Amino acid sequence: MKGATYFDFGGSYNVSRQMMVYFKVDNLTDRAPEPAPQANPSFAINPALYDVVGRTYRAGLRYNF
Repeated sequence: MKGATYFDFGGSYNVSRQMMVYFKVDNLTDRAPEPAPQANPSFAINPALYDVVGRTYRAGLRYNF
């Protein structure tokens, strides 16, 4: 079974002492998982080893009181 490399990208910015904004992109290149022969035959991938969702985004705001 071949290996896989995933590229993630993220960052954050402190707007003030109390507030920070952040973002993250997982699996930036949207790489498909490698087939796994021992996995569930309906999916042919092993979710314990590889990303099965694909590219995901998240962003947010953190505020400390």
